[in-house]
Amino acid sequence: MTATANDSVGQYSQDFLSEEVMAKIELSFNCVLINVFALLGLIGTSINLLVLCQYNITTDTSNILLVSLSVADFLFCLTVPVRMKYLSVLVYVLNALMFSPTYFILTHDYVYSEKYQGLVPVLEPTKFFQKNFDAINIEIGIVYNIAVSGTSFLVTLVFTPAIAIKLCPLKLVFFFCFFLFQALHSFLSNVKLNYKDPSSKKFSKKTVGFRQLKLVLFKSSEAKDESVSWNAEDITVYIGTMQKKNLPSGCKFFLTFIVNGEDISNNKDKERSFGHCFGFETETEMMKWSAAIYSAQHPASF
Repeated sequence: MTATANDSVGQYSQDFLSEEVMAKIELSFNCVLINVFALLGLIGTSINLLVLCQYNITTDTSNILLVSLSVADFLFCLTVPVRMKYLSVLVYVLNALMFSPTYFILTHDYVYSEKYQGLVPVLEPTKFFQKNFDAINIEIGIVYNIAVSGTSFLVTLVFTPAIAIKLCPLKLVFFFCFFLFQALHSFLSNVKLNYKDPSSKKFSKKTVGFRQLKLVLFKSSEAKDESVSWNAEDITVYIGTMQKKNLPSGCKFFLTFIVNGEDISNNKDKERSFGHCFGFETETEMMKWSAAIYSAQHPASF
């Protein structure tokens, strides 16, 4: 039964990949699906144009742009079937034209053969081939071979990575993370931020940066002398702040971090708040610092 099953599977695979099946698939794509897609595109762009024409086209700049794009899309869909036919024919025409010198390099003649006791046909080079021997060899041996085989290889070499990148759900994640890791540490060095330590009640402007995977507070804006620093791997970061009063104006996003092993009790008698806190004006700025700290803590996984 195993042999029979394998034979049936092999036969099915051969039938599925037969020339007849492939020809039917090619025919359905070239003759049916392309026209269907073009028709759907025409309907969609027509509806879009009708909707856009209800508004004033001459005064609204954005509306003019949308109408222009819709018209271009309409013309594209209108000419897709025609262009596909022309391109399909053009492939064979160009191939035939480039190979045309070989149509005139040989001719036939009749020569008497003693073996067969009669005239037999033989191939002989034409006068055209003898006169243009070098040019025809260069055109067929170099130009035609490069145009046919080299161009196909070049197109495949260029477009295969592009298609792979388009199909990849995580486009260039490795390169993005690598350059982000490199850029964040240089971009986030010597930046002025609103900072508050656990013993303070108010935020103050401090110059902050990354140096050798350390979060560093500087004494002055020149960022020459360090005031205090923390190893990125020794801190735990939280998004937000427990501070409810005296928040810096313009800051809507906060990061709070504590040193691992530090007393995090919120004792009002000691007037200490929870953790060290940074204030940011934009969410993007906060996310950059979060990513920088995370990349420093987990460089391998990042």
